[in-house]
Amino acid sequence: MKPHHVALLVWLALGVALNAYVRASTARLPDRIAVHFNARGQADGWMTGAQAENFIIGFGIGVSALIMVSGAGVRLVPARAINIPKRDYWLAPEHRPEANEYLRQIFSWAACAMMLFSLGLQFVLVEANHRDPPELSNPHMLLLVIGLALIIVGLMIRMNRQFARGG
Repeated sequence: MKPHHVALLVWLALGVALNAYVRASTARLPDRIAVHFNARGQADGWMTGAQAENFIIGFGIGVSALIMVSGAGVRLVPARAINIPKRDYWLAPEHRPEANEYLRQIFSWAACAMMLFSLGLQFVLVEANHRDPPELSNPHMLLLVIGLALIIVGLMIRMNRQFARGG
């Protein structure tokens, strides 16, 4: 099984988990849900439960699917538009399929990271809406953003190491 297929299966499982978790957790919230917060963590934007469900699920699946499709489409991108270490080596016709496959794998794991971020975002929103008045826990949101950033940086480091070994 190709590595990006493993990531695709993980992504699909995360999509099912996101859908189930969002629907189950939103059902336990009030009809009017705080979904946007100012810098002090105070609610300043609201949606109905159905709107919030559709937004979080749509965001999680939509953005991560866009990342996944971008990874699959990298094979169509001209070599001059791709910036990787040892580009001339990796994007030469004899190495381009391997480079495309590796980039697809990295993009697939980035899509999984976005899906995890969406799950975490729902958790933070549920937590915020259990307070009266709804209030965002800035440390939890910060941890969520830092977690996503660390995963993306880790994937970038891994990618750069992979491509630095060529030639």
